[in-house]
Amino acid sequence: REDGGAPLAAVGRDLRDAGRFLIREQPGLLRVLALIALINLFLSALFLVGLPYLIKITLGLSSQLYSFAEAALSLGSILGGMLSGAALGRTGLRGAWRFLLGTALSLLPITLALVLGLLQPALMWACFPAAETVTCLLALLAAYGVILAAVLAGMACAMLFSVAAQTYLQRATPPHLLGKVAAFVSAISTCAMPLGQALYGVLFEAFQARVWVVVLLGLAASLAVA
Repeated sequence: REDGGAPLAAVGRDLRDAGRFLIREQPGLLRVLALIALINLFLSALFLVGLPYLIKITLGLSSQLYSFAEAALSLGSILGGMLSGAALGRTGLRGAWRFLLGTALSLLPITLALVLGLLQPALMWACFPAAETVTCLLALLAAYGVILAAVLAGMACAMLFSVAAQTYLQRATPPHLLGKVAAFVSAISTCAMPLGQALYGVLFEAFQARVWVVVLLGLAASLAVA
């Protein structure tokens, strides 16, 4: 029992040391941690839960098209990492709020694309019953294209902010506490993700007929964080 409890005791000590350092010596770093947790709660969770729901269920598109959206998520992260050296060279964390704002604003075209992409076919069928199905499908594909571009840009901005936050963490933390603080930050930010996923799961279920409302709520929450 003593051997089994030793690792847990060590984890508790590490978390306590990291928390004491953040609260007493680096309150600015603690605010960055809270910001990262809120981003995962309101923004990252929306991308992870909302993207498959919007593309496959709301727009009714194929799994292949959804795979392209997943690729856009990864490509955006890669693009942001590649641009981080040039984009963050002078601004650092102080100017990184622009990238956080850009990530939040990427939800605006997604909201508009959902409204137009879903309303346009309905209006066409109501006014022109003989309208070709191809025309209605093009409206959905246009909405899909806007979502794809917005996801790519949003993830690039999110990665730029993440790099800036990680760089600030490494510079502000003493070497002997870096592992403990990094683990503490990772634990808190990771725990926020499933909470956001559960929240958006409930919201998408409640607003099935108006999913753009959920994205709009995510946009408002993300702008408040930014």
